[in-house]
Amino acid sequence: MSDACDFIIENGILKEYVGDSEVVIVPEEVVRIGDRAFSDREDITDVELPDGVTSIGDNAFYGCAALSGINMPEGLTCIGNNAFWGCESLEATIPDHVTNIGCGAFCGCDALADDDGFVIIRGVMYYYCGEKRHVTVPNGVTRIDEQAFFTGEDIESVVLPDGLISIGGCAFANCYELAHIVIPGSVTNAAPSAFDDCEELTIHAPAGSYAIGYAKSNDISFVAEG
Repeated sequence: MSDACDFIIENGILKEYVGDSEVVIVPEEVVRIGDRAFSDREDITDVELPDGVTSIGDNAFYGCAALSGINMPEGLTCIGNNAFWGCESLEATIPDHVTNIGCGAFCGCDALADDDGFVIIRGVMYYYCGEKRHVTVPNGVTRIDEQAFFTGEDIESVVLPDGLISIGGCAFANCYELAHIVIPGSVTNAAPSAFDDCEELTIHAPAGSYAIGYAKSNDISFVAEG
């Protein structure tokens, strides 16, 4: 178990955990987990947060590959960018009172994936760790998060659902085999880096849609349909 001297705390913000316990009980005085407070601590398996914690900062648990359990106090409302990036063992339920979740917050969280390999929370697809070469993203997803398919080197085709609105930065970067993607007319925003290194890609989208204009602007092969 962790001791009080294992924590660097300033004005209620946990700046860094410097202990060596695998099971961490954060002191009651903490109201915020600071940026990178536990980052790259691959030895930590469980964290207990006090009731007063309201936010978890950017990269707070980045790379904590062994972290399997963490509670979400009722006062917690915000989870920062990349907060649990690479926490492949994490098993947690994200309660409704967490209303603000940053980009990449659950990227690389394999244990959170459904049976088809998708990590989807509140309509945002944070990560895909399935093994299919031809992927159909489920209905109800409105945003593809940053780096969501970063492990998809073998993916050959993707069909995105009607109702999707945005595609984040580097969402499909390094999908070297990706040759075919269907983008619905509902998409109104895609980051310039969304398809970095997808050199074989052809975008299929409705004629006159945002996706066709995006393909032209980013020198990506396209087929205008309908």
